[in-house]
Amino acid sequence: MRKSVIIGEKGNNMAWDDFFEDEIKCSECGTSDMVESYGSGDTFALFILDYPEKDEIRSGKAIAGSVEGILKSEISKLRGSIRDYSFTTIWKHIPNGNEKCRDIGFAKTIEEANKFPIIILMGKLATELFINQKYKEFSGLQVTSLYLPDTKIFVCPHPKTLFGGGVGEFRLALGKIMNEVKECF
Repeated sequence: MRKSVIIGEKGNNMAWDDFFEDEIKCSECGTSDMVESYGSGDTFALFILDYPEKDEIRSGKAIAGSVEGILKSEISKLRGSIRDYSFTTIWKHIPNGNEKCRDIGFAKTIEEANKFPIIILMGKLATELFINQKYKEFSGLQVTSLYLPDTKIFVCPHPKTLFGGGVGEFRLALGKIMNEVKECF
Protein backbone atom coordinates (compact mmCIF):
# COMPACT_ATOMS: atom_id res chain seq x y z
CA MET A 1 0.00 0.00 0.00
CA ARG A 2 1.27 3.48 -0.91
CA LYS A 3 0.71 6.53 1.24
CA SER A 4 1.17 10.18 0.42
CA VAL A 5 3.84 11.89 2.41
CA ILE A 6 3.84 15.26 4.07
CA ILE A 7 7.31 16.66 3.60
CA GLY A 8 8.77 17.93 6.85
CA GLU A 9 12.10 18.04 8.58
CA LYS A 10 14.18 14.89 8.16
CA GLY A 11 12.70 12.14 10.30
CA ASN A 12 9.50 14.10 10.79
CA ASN A 13 7.49 12.80 7.81
CA MET A 14 4.00 11.42 8.29
CA ALA A 15 1.30 9.83 6.14
CA TRP A 16 -1.39 12.06 4.65
CA ASP A 17 -4.16 9.65 5.66
CA ASP A 18 -7.03 12.08 5.95
CA PHE A 19 -7.33 12.40 2.15
CA PHE A 20 -7.15 8.77 1.10
CA GLU A 21 -8.39 5.32 2.05
CA ASP A 22 -5.97 2.52 2.98
CA GLU A 23 -6.48 0.56 -0.25
CA ILE A 24 -6.29 2.90 -3.20
CA LYS A 25 -8.01 1.69 -6.35
CA CYS A 26 -9.85 3.45 -9.12
CA SER A 27 -13.55 2.96 -8.42
CA GLU A 28 -14.25 2.82 -12.16
CA CYS A 29 -11.57 0.54 -13.66
CA GLY A 30 -10.16 -1.07 -10.53
CA THR A 31 -6.48 -0.33 -11.16
CA SER A 32 -4.32 0.00 -8.07
CA ASP A 33 -1.53 1.77 -10.01
CA MET A 34 -2.60 5.08 -8.53
CA VAL A 35 -0.90 8.24 -7.33
CA GLU A 36 -1.77 10.43 -4.42
CA SER A 37 -1.37 14.11 -3.81
CA TYR A 38 1.99 15.11 -2.51
CA GLY A 39 3.33 18.02 -0.54
CA SER A 40 3.79 19.73 2.74
CA GLY A 41 0.82 19.92 5.06
CA ASP A 42 1.16 23.68 5.43
CA THR A 43 1.53 24.78 1.81
CA PHE A 44 -0.66 27.52 0.39
CA ALA A 45 -0.47 26.62 -3.32
CA LEU A 46 -1.38 23.50 -5.26
CA PHE A 47 0.08 22.52 -8.63
CA ILE A 48 -2.42 20.51 -10.69
CA LEU A 49 -0.87 18.41 -13.46
CA ASP A 50 -2.69 16.43 -16.14
CA TYR A 51 -1.75 12.83 -15.32
CA PRO A 52 0.95 10.68 -13.76
CA GLU A 53 3.55 8.84 -15.79
CA LYS A 54 5.60 5.73 -14.98
CA ASP A 55 7.88 7.48 -12.45
CA GLU A 56 4.88 8.82 -10.55
CA ILE A 57 3.09 5.46 -10.59
CA ARG A 58 6.26 3.76 -9.32
CA SER A 59 6.58 6.24 -6.44
CA GLY A 60 2.84 6.53 -5.75
CA LYS A 61 2.99 10.33 -5.60
CA ALA A 62 1.76 13.02 -7.98
CA ILE A 63 5.25 14.16 -9.00
CA ALA A 64 8.45 12.16 -9.29
CA GLY A 65 11.35 11.56 -11.62
CA SER A 66 12.10 14.11 -14.31
CA VAL A 67 9.01 16.27 -13.61
CA GLU A 68 9.94 16.61 -9.95
CA GLY A 69 13.57 17.31 -10.87
CA ILE A 70 12.62 20.04 -13.33
CA LEU A 71 10.24 21.73 -10.90
CA LYS A 72 12.74 21.52 -8.05
CA SER A 73 15.45 23.07 -10.22
CA GLU A 74 13.30 25.79 -11.79
CA ILE A 75 11.63 26.82 -8.52
CA SER A 76 15.02 27.01 -6.77
CA LYS A 77 16.31 29.27 -9.61
CA LEU A 78 13.48 31.61 -8.64
CA ARG A 79 14.66 31.51 -5.01
CA GLY A 80 11.88 29.20 -3.90
CA SER A 81 11.57 25.65 -2.69
CA ILE A 82 9.47 22.79 -4.00
CA ARG A 83 8.60 22.11 -0.34
CA ASP A 84 6.45 25.25 -0.37
CA TYR A 85 3.95 23.61 -2.72
CA SER A 86 1.61 20.64 -2.95
CA PHE A 87 0.97 18.60 -6.09
CA THR A 88 -1.86 16.56 -7.55
CA THR A 89 -3.04 15.25 -10.91
CA ILE A 90 -6.38 15.19 -12.73
CA TRP A 91 -5.96 11.54 -13.70
CA LYS A 92 -5.07 9.51 -10.62
CA HIS A 93 -3.58 6.76 -12.80
CA ILE A 94 -2.11 6.54 -16.29
CA PRO A 95 -4.87 7.62 -18.72
CA ASN A 96 -6.74 4.64 -20.16
CA GLY A 97 -9.26 6.39 -22.42
CA ASN A 98 -12.11 5.92 -19.91
CA GLU A 99 -13.57 9.39 -19.35
CA LYS A 100 -15.31 8.18 -16.17
CA CYS A 101 -11.88 7.51 -14.61
CA ARG A 102 -10.80 11.03 -15.58
CA ASP A 103 -14.03 12.55 -14.24
CA ILE A 104 -13.63 10.79 -10.89
CA GLY A 105 -10.09 12.15 -10.64
CA PHE A 106 -11.25 15.62 -11.63
CA ALA A 107 -13.94 15.61 -8.92
CA LYS A 108 -11.33 14.61 -6.31
CA THR A 109 -8.99 17.30 -7.61
CA ILE A 110 -11.67 19.99 -7.26
CA GLU A 111 -12.42 18.82 -3.72
CA GLU A 112 -8.76 19.05 -2.80
CA ALA A 113 -8.18 22.34 -4.65
CA ASN A 114 -10.86 24.00 -2.51
CA LYS A 115 -8.42 23.80 0.42
CA PHE A 116 -5.83 26.04 -1.24
CA PRO A 117 -5.90 29.82 -1.86
CA ILE A 118 -3.66 29.48 -4.95
CA ILE A 119 -3.83 26.92 -7.77
CA ILE A 120 -1.29 26.49 -10.57
CA LEU A 121 -2.62 24.56 -13.56
CA MET A 122 0.17 22.76 -15.43
CA GLY A 123 -0.74 21.33 -18.78
CA LYS A 124 -3.42 21.22 -21.41
CA LEU A 125 -5.98 18.96 -19.73
CA ALA A 126 -5.87 20.61 -16.30
CA THR A 127 -6.25 24.06 -17.83
CA GLU A 128 -8.96 23.15 -20.31
CA LEU A 129 -11.05 21.31 -17.69
CA PHE A 130 -10.83 24.11 -15.12
CA ILE A 131 -11.31 27.14 -17.39
CA ASN A 132 -12.75 25.66 -20.59
CA GLN A 133 -10.17 27.53 -22.68
CA LYS A 134 -7.00 26.62 -24.59
CA TYR A 135 -4.09 26.66 -22.17
CA LYS A 136 -1.47 28.15 -24.52
CA GLU A 137 -3.47 31.37 -24.70
CA PHE A 138 -3.23 31.83 -20.91
CA SER A 139 0.31 30.70 -20.08
CA GLY A 140 1.67 32.71 -17.15
CA LEU A 141 -1.63 34.47 -16.55
CA GLN A 142 -4.16 34.49 -13.76
CA VAL A 143 -7.52 32.99 -14.79
CA THR A 144 -10.92 32.31 -13.26
CA SER A 145 -12.83 29.06 -12.96
CA LEU A 146 -16.46 28.33 -12.23
CA TYR A 147 -15.25 25.39 -10.11
CA LEU A 148 -13.12 27.60 -7.83
CA PRO A 149 -14.52 31.13 -8.07
CA ASP A 150 -12.73 32.49 -4.98
CA THR A 151 -9.32 30.99 -5.71
CA LYS A 152 -6.33 32.60 -7.45
CA ILE A 153 -5.61 30.34 -10.41
CA PHE A 154 -2.61 30.55 -12.72
CA VAL A 155 -1.73 28.67 -15.92
CA CYS A 156 1.75 27.28 -16.62
CA PRO A 157 3.06 24.90 -19.29
CA HIS A 158 3.85 21.37 -18.15
CA PRO A 159 7.53 20.90 -17.17
CA LYS A 160 7.97 18.31 -19.92
CA THR A 161 7.69 21.13 -22.50
CA LEU A 162 11.34 21.78 -21.67
CA PHE A 163 12.24 18.63 -23.59
CA GLY A 164 10.60 20.02 -26.72
CA GLY A 165 12.49 23.29 -26.61
CA GLY A 166 9.89 25.24 -24.59
CA VAL A 167 12.36 26.44 -21.95
CA GLY A 168 11.65 30.13 -22.48
CA GLU A 169 7.87 29.86 -22.28
CA PHE A 170 8.03 27.59 -19.22
CA ARG A 171 10.52 29.77 -17.32
CA LEU A 172 8.73 32.99 -18.19
CA ALA A 173 5.34 31.64 -17.09
CA LEU A 174 6.69 30.03 -13.90
CA GLY A 175 8.61 33.20 -13.03
CA LYS A 176 5.52 35.39 -13.45
CA ILE A 177 3.46 32.99 -11.36
CA MET A 178 6.05 32.73 -8.58
CA ASN A 179 6.21 36.53 -8.36
CA GLU A 180 2.42 36.66 -8.00
CA VAL A 181 2.49 33.91 -5.37
CA LYS A 182 5.18 35.72 -3.35
CA GLU A 183 3.09 38.91 -3.41
CA CYS A 184 0.11 37.03 -1.97
CA PHE A 185 2.03 35.81 1.06
